[in-house]
Amino acid sequence: MADQETEELRLALLAEPLSEMPEELSVADFERFTLKVALHAIRADDGPTTADGIQGLLYRPEVLALAIKEKIIDKLPDGYVTGERHRGLGGPDHVYSFTRPVPRALVMTAAEDSGVVEWT
Repeated sequence: MADQETEELRLALLAEPLSEMPEELSVADFERFTLKVALHAIRADDGPTTADGIQGLLYRPEVLALAIKEKIIDKLPDGYVTGERHRGLGGPDHVYSFTRPVPRALVMTAAEDSGVVEWT
């Protein structure tokens, strides 16, 4: 994705409330949701405490979105997600797919149960 397209997507996601998502999420919808959560989290924080290292990497939206995806996937009920979890040098990584669309309510509950968001 070109830099301008990436920036436009980021701005669009920041303009949306976190709870705005389809009633049923495909993998693409879920990826979009986790990137939106990452962008909102970074905007709400003061920024990294260090310019390098792991803390600095987490302030890249795509990297933070990976960690968010893992946390939410771990909380989704059995039967919705298939895939593998790999422990690599850079940390855990999920290779996953959905067996069927995941209801919005389940994603919201899993996001809250994992500590990723607080719905108010």
